[in-house]
Amino acid sequence: MTRIDFVKRAILKGSRPVPATLGWVFTALAIPTLLRFAMNPFFDARLPYLVYFPAVLLAAVFLGWRPGTIVAIGSAILANVASGVWLANNWSGPQTLLSAALFGLASALMILVAQTLRRSVVELKATIERERNLAAELGHRAKNHLALIEALARQCEKQGESAETFFERLLPRIQALARAQDLLTRTGWGPCPLAWLVKEALLPFSDHGGITLDGPDVSIPPSQCTPMIIAVHELGTNAAKYGALSQPSGQVAIHWEDPADGSGIRFHWNERGGPEVTEPQRRGLGTRLLARLPVFTDFAHEFPPGGVSCRFRLKPEIA
Repeated sequence: MTRIDFVKRAILKGSRPVPATLGWVFTALAIPTLLRFAMNPFFDARLPYLVYFPAVLLAAVFLGWRPGTIVAIGSAILANVASGVWLANNWSGPQTLLSAALFGLASALMILVAQTLRRSVVELKATIERERNLAAELGHRAKNHLALIEALARQCEKQGESAETFFERLLPRIQALARAQDLLTRTGWGPCPLAWLVKEALLPFSDHGGITLDGPDVSIPPSQCTPMIIAVHELGTNAAKYGALSQPSGQVAIHWEDPADGSGIRFHWNERGGPEVTEPQRRGLGTRLLARLPVFTDFAHEFPPGGVSCRFRLKPEIA
């Protein structure tokens, strides 16, 4: 173990029990005081604080600013006792007061530097931990995205179709996934504002004036941002191809609510004014994809004649 590692480990050890701290403070005062008594014949009461500077610095670095301050005050008293200043009732002399003031100033600077060092070591440790967690999270998300792209590719694939048709199905969904990634990056991998997310997902259809959003100002966890933007993009794509967004007079009303019981955000998509809707004989890719997204529950995709409706609930994330 290097000296730097030893200092870092001692600082990061955290707070010590009060008896242990008091023991170290006593040791930090006792050792230099014994040295001071031993040096009296050689220094003749000059330089009374010389041996106490390392004690103050080490106490402040390894124990913190409070124990360091106690050691500094104790050192000022014991240095004068060891020098015989107080015993000779000469503690108020100009030279004594000046020496004490300079020692106090030097101790304060040492404690300030030591506290800065301690804080830097702690913050560096926290930064390393954050980077390690971020690297693990990025790796996890990359695997999830690759698995999602693979699932999208498998669902877009149909026997007998050309490669061009396959890519026409797949690329818009990958672009939606890329928008979700960009949104997460802009939010610092934190919660995503739901209104902002819905607008991002519907950017390809923003030239249609029939889209309305209504709902409280809520955010969803980062683990739900990607599935949610894919879901809204799928609904918008289907509406643009077959539903309300395929007609100039069509309307899409998007509404969400956040119940007070904590059961999860409820999302509603309702289309009006588009072509007459008939129940499909088989579920399309978009419907199957939405129903299989694991963050959704109570999923319902209905096809009344007046317009498609879709509703689902976002599972509340357990802390």
